[in-house]
Amino acid sequence: MKLIIEKVFEPRHVTLVEGDKSVATELLALPFDHIFFTGSPKIGKVVMEAAAKNLTSVTLELGGKSPVYIHADADVKDAANKIIAAKMVNAGQSCIAPDYLLVHQSIKEPLLRELHAAARNFYNPSQSANNQDYASIVSDSHFQRQLTLAGKPELTAEQKQLRILPLTFKECCGLNVPLMQEEIFGPIMPFQIVSSEAEAISIMNTLDEPLSIYVFTKSGDVKKQFRKQTKSGSLCYNECAVQFLNPALPFGGIKNSGIGRSHGKAGFQAFSNERVYFKQRIGFTTAKLLYPPYNKWKQKLVTLLLKYF
Repeated sequence: MKLIIEKVFEPRHVTLVEGDKSVATELLALPFDHIFFTGSPKIGKVVMEAAAKNLTSVTLELGGKSPVYIHADADVKDAANKIIAAKMVNAGQSCIAPDYLLVHQSIKEPLLRELHAAARNFYNPSQSANNQDYASIVSDSHFQRQLTLAGKPELTAEQKQLRILPLTFKECCGLNVPLMQEEIFGPIMPFQIVSSEAEAISIMNTLDEPLSIYVFTKSGDVKKQFRKQTKSGSLCYNECAVQFLNPALPFGGIKNSGIGRSHGKAGFQAFSNERVYFKQRIGFTTAKLLYPPYNKWKQKLVTLLLKYF
């Protein structure tokens, strides 16, 4: 990337600086006009604190636990295909990946069958190092974290060497488990069974506001409930992650999942300072009518201005 940027852009337009945490810390101390950061809420707070010292504005894209609710009337096969396709982009290592499922109790078994079928169809014959469509976990430390969250599954030597973790479904009861307390960012899909959309909304509202909420239903009333009773950066009906691909839609989170918007026009505005230019002629102007001293005639003029303008 550094070679491409240096070849295509002049340094005054785009400069790429490589380095570790110490380099990033030094960069954050500089008085930039604006800082755009993509990462975890934990580091996002560090970035915002550093930016505040220079009163620098920020755009923070922080991710979070994006939930999926599958209602009783959902097309389970369609929902399963869309959920797995979105979840397994880069082996779940994307900020808008479905993080956990809230499944209506009436469709638990058929939905799980379709989810497993979709995973097999997309990554057949196996989720191994021989499958070029299946991504590796980005680092050793993240791989170990995923193994812990997945319950230390048995892997082949090849899978361990290349950091390949098969898609893992885990049923959870309640929110007091690690899988429901932090963003997974990997190929693990926890799910909980709920009795209604109201219970699903209650669970979502107990956790931090996510980057996205995905709802699969044919019911206009259910859609309306999620629209009015939840908060998130985006709300998608009968689809997962595709909103990210539309350049006309502003992209971003809320509170713990981010601050500000990017993409398309929103991205241009985020990186722009709306500066006011005003030009006045020399000599008499109507503004001079408001100069002191304030006699009765000027008082009447001000009264008229306040009344009509």
